Amino acid sequence: MMETRSQTLSKTAAARDVDGTSESHFEANEKALELQNERTSQIEEIVREMMEDFKVMMNRNPLNASTSCTALERDDVQGVAENNINHLHQQGPHRNHNNMTRLGKIDFPRFDGTKVKEWFPKVEQFFLIDETPEESKVSIASMHFDGEASAWHQALVQEDEGALILRNWRVYRNRLKERFEEVLDDPIAELKKLKKK
Repeated sequence: MMETRSQTLSKTAAARDVDGTSESHFEANEKALELQNERTSQIEEIVREMMEDFKVMMNRNPLNASTSCTALERDDVQGVAENNINHLHQQGPHRNHNNMTRLGKIDFPRFDGTKVKEWFPKVEQFFLIDETPEESKVSIASMHFDGEASAWHQALVQEDEGALILRNWRVYRNRLKERFEEVLDDPIAELKKLKKK
């Protein structure tokens, strides 16, 4: 069957419309991609600047810095900076830990300087389940100190060697154990034991 001139012109016009629509969609997609690339470049530049700022902050000695924040706050900032830099260098969607604990609904055990032998296993279990990174353990634990334990921690922050201890959970744990293991876990029970002897 033969086409009429009218049918041929109609098909040609329809093809042009389709080509024109495809071109406009293609151009729109190209513009959107260009805009996205520009924004990505801007974000990458901001991230680079932040990383440089974090590196500068990390290279400062927290005991000699002349700011109004405490050494603990500077260490917390440094820890956050290190975690953010590590996060930027880790590729892929599966990151086990961010700056917040994943077990927000499970209470972290508080510590007031008593019953240290009961407190340590609970803390270690929390860290194990939460997959808490070593560099975050001291900060997380010390946030849950009360009374005498909190005072001890603040005194440690002020010590010259405190900055090193605050970065190593095992060393910190040993210091904590040395300090509070002597505190009687249950003074009444200990007194009753002495009376029975």
